Amino acid sequence: MCYQASPSNPSSDTFTLCSWNVNQLSEKNPRKFEVVVDTIRSLDCDVIALQEVSSLTAAENLAKRLSTPTDEWSKEDYDEPVNAKEGGVDEYSVFLWRKSSSIEIIEPPPSFIC
Repeated sequence: MCYQASPSNPSSDTFTLCSWNVNQLSEKNPRKFEVVVDTIRSLDCDVIALQEVSSLTAAENLAKRLSTPTDEWSKEDYDEPVNAKEGGVDEYSVFLWRKSSSIEIIEPPPSFIC
């Protein structure tokens, strides 16, 4: 999977990118889910790349929980699970970003080599 993050407003040419392997994040463990929400908020990132999210629903709900009336978050995910093993747990890679940061998450052209 390869995505590109870039400012959609050329006058704001910087942003903060964070990455975190959340180790099978799901809503089945509400305490862990809330710790992840609180930690992401405290990091003050514009974009965060998460690995090992257990479901796309969890990713969507994470973006909703991070959002406030003045700070809305969006998500982009890789539709196919990564590291799926027979009989194992599906895991997804997810990008979350603040809409207020004017960041666009785009798939690079097919000729782009990751």
